[in-house]
Amino acid sequence: MGKRRIIVFGLVVLVSGALPGLCDPLRTFAICTGRLSALMEHQWLMQDPAADQTQKQRDAFTDLLSSVQAPGQARRSLALRIEAKAATAQALQRAAFAGHPALRLRVMAQVKSCLRLLPQA
Repeated sequence: MGKRRIIVFGLVVLVSGALPGLCDPLRTFAICTGRLSALMEHQWLMQDPAADQTQKQRDAFTDLLSSVQAPGQARRSLALRIEAKAATAQALQRAAFAGHPALRLRVMAQVKSCLRLLPQA
């Protein structure tokens, strides 16, 4: 078993233990990929140098997602990613341009919950 598969297996077990009966690694990884994609694009827009790190984190979730995605799940995976990305992008835009700073805190809390799933380097 390769290192990547061991890490994915460990993450699936971790997520399963944290959310018994509700674990869906495809859903979890797709949503996190979408959230990080939106954050990365927002950081590009705002010329935030953290965008490079966010891109690496998003790429890690893309790898995890492809590891758990079975044949025939691509449409579901893409739909989840798009929905999460759109919702996150909207919240970040409202936070930045319409004076709703609490939304940014909520988005960053969601992103942090995703990042806790990544192995620490």
